[in-house]
Amino acid sequence: MSRFASRCAWAVCALLALAPAAGVVAQAASSPAAPAKKPTVVVVIDRARIIQESKVYQEIQDEYAAWEEGFRAKVQPKVELLRAKQREMGIGPESEGQDPESKPKLPEAERAKLQKEIDQLKGEIDQYQVDGRKAYEEMQKAGSQRVMAALRQVIDKLAAENGWEVVLNQDDLNVVWYANAANQTEAVLARMEKATKPAAAAAPAKDVKEGAATKPAPKP
Repeated sequence: MSRFASRCAWAVCALLALAPAAGVVAQAASSPAAPAKKPTVVVVIDRARIIQESKVYQEIQDEYAAWEEGFRAKVQPKVELLRAKQREMGIGPESEGQDPESKPKLPEAERAKLQKEIDQLKGEIDQYQVDGRKAYEEMQKAGSQRVMAALRQVIDKLAAENGWEVVLNQDDLNVVWYANAANQTEAVLARMEKATKPAAAAAPAKDVKEGAATKPAPKP
């Protein structure tokens, strides 16, 4: 065999020996890369606006107004009776600054009787106010829970439908910046408008801070 033929045979053998390794390298290079980690989906809402514009909030405000009207209708007759008896004795707010000589002169026994009735009426009115304030505070608490339950139900459903993982309130101090596309206030508010009055529901995995707006207790 000539020297040239020997060299060619050696080259062919070398290529055949390297072929399996090259195939392994090619196979490794063509393997798919690991999938990129899915980013956390964070959205922002204007919770105060959603609450105040929702149907359930408006229903609760109407209930508050009806309760106040009923409370005043119950206590007002006693207030008017108290003022009338105070006028009989020449005392009370309406008699302030009045000339002492123009005040009614009543026998001591009658004055004592009127005073007793006035004291009793004051006690009844004070008790009405105490009971009314307690009842109103309980209404406010129940109303706040109803609103937040409705909001939680809507957010739970929208989060499941759209892949939301974190929902932030835009007014919280820890929200530094967000893109307009992340603001889902309109989507939540639109769903709240369609939602029916919610029943008491168990707390979901993603909680929402309470913050329903309330009004002060009424005065008779």
